[in-house]
Amino acid sequence: MKKVILISAIFVLLFSVVAKASDELKCDQSCKDKCAQLPSEQKCEMSLKKDISEGKPVSAVTSRFDELKGCCCCDNVYNDLVNSLKSSQDKANLPQANYYIALTRYYQLKCLEGNQLWDEYFNQGSSYRDELTNCAQKAIDATTSKEALNVYARLLLWEYYNSQEDVSSIDYLTGLMKAVTDYAKVSSDIQSVKYVADRIRLNGERARSRELYRMYIEKFTGPQSKDEDVVSLAEGFYKEDNLDLAEEVYDIYVDRLSKPQDKEKLLPVLKEIAKKLAYDDGRDNDPAYAEKIFKKLEESGGKGVFDEDLLYLRAYNLEKGKELKNARELYIEFITRFPKSSRIDEALYKIGMISGYALRDKAGANEYFLILAGKAENSPQVISALYHLGLLAQWQEDLVKAKDFYNKTIERAKGTYKDTIYLVQERLKEIEENKPIESNLKDFLDASLKPENSRFEMTKVGLQSEKYQANAGDEVKIGSAAVSDKAGCMQVVLEYHWSGNTGSTKPTFDKPGFETKYSEPGTKEIFLVIFSPPDIIDRDLIMMDIK
Repeated sequence: MKKVILISAIFVLLFSVVAKASDELKCDQSCKDKCAQLPSEQKCEMSLKKDISEGKPVSAVTSRFDELKGCCCCDNVYNDLVNSLKSSQDKANLPQANYYIALTRYYQLKCLEGNQLWDEYFNQGSSYRDELTNCAQKAIDATTSKEALNVYARLLLWEYYNSQEDVSSIDYLTGLMKAVTDYAKVSSDIQSVKYVADRIRLNGERARSRELYRMYIEKFTGPQSKDEDVVSLAEGFYKEDNLDLAEEVYDIYVDRLSKPQDKEKLLPVLKEIAKKLAYDDGRDNDPAYAEKIFKKLEESGGKGVFDEDLLYLRAYNLEKGKELKNARELYIEFITRFPKSSRIDEALYKIGMISGYALRDKAGANEYFLILAGKAENSPQVISALYHLGLLAQWQEDLVKAKDFYNKTIERAKGTYKDTIYLVQERLKEIEENKPIESNLKDFLDASLKPENSRFEMTKVGLQSEKYQANAGDEVKIGSAAVSDKAGCMQVVLEYHWSGNTGSTKPTFDKPGFETKYSEPGTKEIFLVIFSPPDIIDRDLIMMDIK
C-alpha cells in the first residue's frame, strides 16, 4: 500500500511540474488538419533539415522550430530528426548539431507532456533530458559569447531548468544575461537580443527582460534608424502588452519630432499616442502616460488643438486615473467651450460629484447640480442632480429643503429613472420616520464632507470597476484593494461599507467587491468607506456611464 501511495505521489509531483510549462504543446484535431495541408517540402522534418543543411543562422532555425513545433508534435518526427542530426555531424557543424539535438529533445518533452503520452515520457524521458542538457552544454563549451549559438544554447538550458523549478536555473540565467550583453556589444544581430528578452519575459522574469529590451531599444533607435521603424517598434511593444517599453519608445519618437520645423508633424502624432494610451475599457491603457502626452500636446499646439472629443477624452482619462481635481478643471473647460455638446449633462454632473464628494466643496457641488436641476429637459443626470441636492441638504440637517428636492425629483421623473427614485424614496422614509441617513451612506458623507476628516484623501481604497462604460443590463464587476497602515502579525480585519447607486446588488460588509447590473442609463456613482474597526482606513468613489 505504501508503495502505491509513493508512486502516486511521484506521479502527482511530476505532473504538477510539467503542467506549469509555459509553452506546453498539445496536438489536437485542428492542429492535425493544419499540418496535413502543408506541402511535403514544408513538413516539419523536411523543413527543419533544409534550414539546417543550408546553414541558416541559428536565430532563423530556432524561430522555425517555434513555428513548426505544433506540426512536429502531431507528426511525431522528433526521434527521426535527432537521428538525422547525429548522422550528419562533422567537426565543422558539431556545435550546431548539438544545439539542434538539444532543442529537438526540449520540444519533444513538451509534446509528451502536453499530450500526456506518459509511457514514452517515463520510459524515455530521462535519456531525452540527459541528451538535452549534455548537448546544450557541449554547444556552449564549443562556442563563445560572441556567437549567437552560445546565447541560444544558454537560453535553452535556462528555460529547461526553469521549467523544472531547478534552483540551478538562477545561475543559468546569470550566465545567459552576461552572454547576451557580451554578444550585443560585438554583433549587429539585435533581433536575437529581443528574442531572448521575449522568452525570459514569457517565463516571468520581467525585470531581467527589461534590461535586455532596453539594450535592444538603444541599438534599434540609434542615429541610423528611421522614424517609421521607431514608431513601428513602439506599436509592436504595445500589441505585446509591454506598455512601459512602448511608452519608452514613444518618448524617443516624440523627442525626434520635437523640433520647431516638425511641429505640424508632431501634433497628429501626439494626438494618436494620447488616444491609444488614454483610459479605455476595451484595451491596455495608461492614464498617467496619456496625460503626459496630452500636456505635451497642449504645450506644442495650445488649447485650441483639443476639439470636443479630444478634450472630453482628456478629462475622462484623468477621472479614471483618479486625478479628480484636474479632471474637474477640464470638465469645466469642456462645458465652457462646448455648451451644446451631447455630453454636457454628463460633464456637469461629474463636476458636481467631484466637487462635493472628492474635493469637499459643497458649494461647488450645489452650483453645478442646480444648473442641471434648472434644465427644462430631463436626463438621467438631471434627475440624479436633484437627488444629490436633497442628499446634501439632508446631511446638513435642512430637512425641509431636502424633502423639497426629493419631491421635485419624483415629480420630474414621472415614473422613470427607477434606480434613482428608489434612493429618493429611501431618503424620504428616513425623514418621515425621523431616522438618520442609512449608516453606510452616512459614513461616506461624513468622511467626505466633515472638515475634521480631511485626512481621508482617497489613496488607500483602490476602488475600481472592471469597465466604466456599459449597457443597461450588462454585468459589471466592482472591486477594491485596501492599503492599511496597521502592521504586525495579527491579520487585519476589514469592513466594506458600500453605498451610492450599487444597482441590482446590495453588497455586505464582508465583500471587497461585487457584481451588479443597472436597468437604466445614466451616470452611476458607487461610494465605499473601508474600516479596520473601529477606525476608518479611507474612502473612495467611482462613476460609471451606463448607456
